[in-house]
Amino acid sequence: SVELNAKPATLYKPLTMCDDHLRPLLPLIASRVSNHLADILLTEFGVEQSPSLKRKNLWANEYPVGTRSVGGLIDFTLYKAYRALHGFILTGTDALQSIIGMEHLSMSSEDITPSQTFKPESTVATAQLYRCMLRSGGTVGRKSVPKEALECVQSALPAIEENERSRVIRGFLFSGVGEYFLPREITVLLKTDPDQVEPLHGIPGWVWNAEASRESASHPAEPKNQDMEDAMLVRRGICHELAQAPLPLLSAGDVARNAKSSTSNRDGIVEERVSTGTNEEELSKKFEAVVDDLCYGEPLNSKGWYDASICLLMKADLIADRLGLSKGFSRADDFHIPTNKGNFELKATLADLLATQEQEYERNSQGWAPYLGRDLAVYIRQQWASFDSLRKTFDEIGSGYVDALKGDRTDEDAYAAHVWQEIGSLYERGDFVGWQQALGGMFVAALRKMALRCIYVALHVLRRQGARQLSNGFLAAEIAESLGSLYYSEVMGSQMYGYPMHVMTDHHKRLLIETARTCFQFAIDASGGTALNEDEESRQTWDLLFMKGKCNEKIAATYKKEAFHNRQHEMSDESEPTRAYERHMKQSLQDFAASYEEAKAIDSDGGLGEIHGGGSTHGLTEVFYRLHASRFKCLLWAVRQREADRVMAEAEAVRLTTIYWFQKPTSGLASLDMRERVWAVLVDCVAAFAQCRIDQPFFHRSVYRHAQSLMWAPVFHDPASGMSNGSLGTIPITKGHLLRGLNSTTPCAYSVEAIMNALFEKRRPQICAVWVTNTNVGQSPFELLNAPIRKYDSLRGKYISAYIETLRLCNRPGNLENLLQTLGSTPRDLPSLFQSSAMAHGGPPAIQHTKESLLVKGRSLVSLGFLRNLKRKANSALASIILHELSEDTKGRQDALKAAYACFLRLNCTVDEILRTRAWKFGQSSFPEVNALCQAYLARGENNKVVQSESSNWISEGQKSTVLNAAIVKCQELFPQMSKELYGKRKARSRSKAKVVDSAPKPAEDPPVSGHKRKDPEQAKIFAVSVPEGLSAGDKFDTTVQLGDGSNKKIRLTVPSGNPAKLQFSLAAPPAPEDQLPEKNKE
Repeated sequence: SVELNAKPATLYKPLTMCDDHLRPLLPLIASRVSNHLADILLTEFGVEQSPSLKRKNLWANEYPVGTRSVGGLIDFTLYKAYRALHGFILTGTDALQSIIGMEHLSMSSEDITPSQTFKPESTVATAQLYRCMLRSGGTVGRKSVPKEALECVQSALPAIEENERSRVIRGFLFSGVGEYFLPREITVLLKTDPDQVEPLHGIPGWVWNAEASRESASHPAEPKNQDMEDAMLVRRGICHELAQAPLPLLSAGDVARNAKSSTSNRDGIVEERVSTGTNEEELSKKFEAVVDDLCYGEPLNSKGWYDASICLLMKADLIADRLGLSKGFSRADDFHIPTNKGNFELKATLADLLATQEQEYERNSQGWAPYLGRDLAVYIRQQWASFDSLRKTFDEIGSGYVDALKGDRTDEDAYAAHVWQEIGSLYERGDFVGWQQALGGMFVAALRKMALRCIYVALHVLRRQGARQLSNGFLAAEIAESLGSLYYSEVMGSQMYGYPMHVMTDHHKRLLIETARTCFQFAIDASGGTALNEDEESRQTWDLLFMKGKCNEKIAATYKKEAFHNRQHEMSDESEPTRAYERHMKQSLQDFAASYEEAKAIDSDGGLGEIHGGGSTHGLTEVFYRLHASRFKCLLWAVRQREADRVMAEAEAVRLTTIYWFQKPTSGLASLDMRERVWAVLVDCVAAFAQCRIDQPFFHRSVYRHAQSLMWAPVFHDPASGMSNGSLGTIPITKGHLLRGLNSTTPCAYSVEAIMNALFEKRRPQICAVWVTNTNVGQSPFELLNAPIRKYDSLRGKYISAYIETLRLCNRPGNLENLLQTLGSTPRDLPSLFQSSAMAHGGPPAIQHTKESLLVKGRSLVSLGFLRNLKRKANSALASIILHELSEDTKGRQDALKAAYACFLRLNCTVDEILRTRAWKFGQSSFPEVNALCQAYLARGENNKVVQSESSNWISEGQKSTVLNAAIVKCQELFPQMSKELYGKRKARSRSKAKVVDSAPKPAEDPPVSGHKRKDPEQAKIFAVSVPEGLSAGDKFDTTVQLGDGSNKKIRLTVPSGNPAKLQFSLAAPPAPEDQLPEKNKE
């Protein structure tokens, strides 16, 4: 014992290179001897003393009473021997160390550092190693075994023939033929009484019998030797231990670090692919361990089926975050009053609407394949992030269609083979991005299909066992909640995965969301209902009610095109809703209100806790906001209708929105006309949005909705004139003073600018004040739905798009230029990261994202990426401002041509590429960058020889291309270095923001001592100038000041609000020469 526990320096003598094969000999002998002694203690002193049952004692988690001190010495010796042989550390339980009093024998990483590790040499040694691992964990307060130890044991197990149960379960999970568990089947399962649940089709009943033979229920097992029996026990135990291990996660820090390195180091993109592929591989290993545990252990383990689904969903989300969205990431079309003067969608009866939506769904389903392959296991074995693995996936799928490609095919195989060839043609012609996205869509669809099967089995098992009993009710509620979140997540972003990926139809949305609503309602019922009580076993259901309300809201959105019924505007507030939209919206508001009341009661007792983060949810404030945001969206949709439908739409909206108030008006609404009622609801919603920001300073959703409310205020005030004037209209002060944040003396868009600035007041890596939701344990369904990166990017994109539109309306070119500089220095988003890498066949891209073309190429996901779309919108908005300024000033701005040329260069395309686009022929608004450049060039009056016709006639296609080419040639002469300065670091401005002064300027303070020498030191000097008469807030004027060295500098100032007489500002000016006379200064 003394020799075995000695330090390595005394344990091993120095060995020469010729003796390397002897290095593991001593720990191998020590392990064999120690295991032999351990087996004697366990078998001879164990609980089972019958000769036929003595071997059961070997698998105990601790030594028998009376032998634990000696057993502890033996196990500590084994820990050191296994450290030397296999490289991992076993520490044993704290109780065991205290019993034997051998704390000095505890292992540390420096005790033995093996230069080479080995697998167990035999099945017997593997079983002995596993039994030692069991004892190291103990029984009470069990410690987890290191994952590398479990994998070491698993790698040493002999290959076994797959049994019949495993073949059936895997065949059920991985079958690519036929449909299992459509949404209507899940609805039937959840609504059926547990005693009447039918047997699960796809898996025979004998599989669920834990005592069934490993080969089949009707064939007895063949006799096996003791080693094989031990190997099977070890395999079951290892599978169970690995199945209980935590899920592998790719942290947000890893994503941000890889994305950041991709901007400064091209290898960062490769690193992102490697880390994503590694995470995919770890999730696949976890899934295989869980499935092995179900196949060789307990198939009725509903928690195991649920864990398997979580692994699949995590891998699907991992891939979906890197694919992009067909609708793009910057959807803020209804943020401001559009130029199309209203919403003129045609209405139809409910029957006709449902029929039309179903036909649309059937049309979109034609030519679409969710996935390819008869065996879906390929989507688990392979990694989408690796280009080599993706190629293996494609080839393996195609191997199943060899006969079909030769002509021996069924109709289904013929279509699948055709799709496979079509995807392969993308690769052959070099469209690696399209090829990668096509396979990615099928990866996501296949993984979600298998996850759905796993969750369905878990629910079915619990239902057959009586899931509504308290013992299983909470687990059933958790699984039903996860199933509801799965269906709801499929609707988020309206993305239909598979090939080709496309936008989801309203019919399909409603089918999935109705199933999700059923799941959330089942979870509420299984949790003990919605009533609060003092039962400790009762689960909080406010988050489930919240999700149920969101489901009803999305269902209502699919019925918006239903026609209004006659005399609907004459219905009273107590009348039953006649339109499906109103019925579901009313139920949605009821769910939000019930959720808020329960959450408020829990929060009053401190149950929800303080939330200070800036993530995507804020507990009670989130529910409060959602209730009033839904009221506002009802009202907004109503006022956007055409005049023939607006009266009935507003009457419907008022009935819905006046049920729940934030601050109910003291006077009744019955005496008010419809416009006053609508305005009263708007004022109440805006007050609620402002309150959200007061309660939670980091709550960002209410900022966007508050700004949107003020943008649409002119239409709420008067729909006819409001649509004409747009968001630059004003509101009378008699009504405007009721809206929080609205300045009635200026256009509404200027008030919105002050509100939106709250999200952009600081320079942040993520551009706006939105943060990723923390992935902590015990998240609500809403938090889980906001965890994916694509949801986070969609939220950011919506806010930034709204900010761009605000700056365009308020004529803020400087702010847009700053935003473009920020976008240029922002790391690539994940879809762009993988798309640009795919263009280089999986390697680092050839160019930076600032050099990529901003032209829209059809509905390509590349063109609709987060960063590219925002750069396109900001650049277009800046060009629109230039056009607006040129239209007001016929002489043109002095720097208009330079600014317009910069906008054109940011497109990163040639004139020929623009001429080949269909948008070129759609009119002057198609390319504001082109129009701004041409108009700025014509405003200089330098091209009369080229332009033969009148300048007002330049918009014809041929004339416009002539002017465009001439403008580009001129700009290349005037600004030869422009292309290198578009996204570079901007030079520090020599002027600061002006401020109002009432007295003489104060002397400048001494600059701080930096400790560094400067070649030409400058000092800050304060100037004060008078504001010219006739200017109002927001107007600009030029002025000239004289610096200390006698030189003059021309600057441009903006008049702030308040009509000041003077403005004070500071400049970094060079010091006056020592021999300069005071008289010269005065001059």
